[in-house]
Amino acid sequence: APSAPSAPPAPPADEDDGSPDASALVRHLCDTLSFAPRDAARAERAALSWAAADDDDDKEADAANPTPAKGQELDHDVLSLAMDWLCLHLDETTLAAGFLPNPRAAARPPP
Repeated sequence: APSAPSAPPAPPADEDDGSPDASALVRHLCDTLSFAPRDAARAERAALSWAAADDDDDKEADAANPTPAKGQELDHDVLSLAMDWLCLHLDETTLAAGFLPNPRAAARPPP
C-alpha cells in the first residue's frame, strides 16, 4: 500500500539564524529587519518555490542572463515574494514586530 506523504521537515534551529552561512535573503529578514529565523527560512523556501515555478517559463531568458551564485546577492524579486508570504502567513503582531528595524543593525558600522 502507498504510504501517506510526510510533512516537510522543520528547518534546523542552528541553520537559519541570519548567520554569515545563511542566504542573503534570510540575513536581510533577520539582521536588517527583525523577523524570526524560522519565519525567514520558511518565507525564503516559499519564495524560491514560487520563483522556480515562474522561471520554468523563462528558461531562455535565464540562459542569456546568468545570475550570481545562490545566496550571494539579495534578489529583490525573491524578497518581494518572501514579503508576500510573510504578510499572508504571520499574525498581525508578529508581522509588525518583524518589520521593525533590527536594533543590532543600527549598532553595526556600514560595510
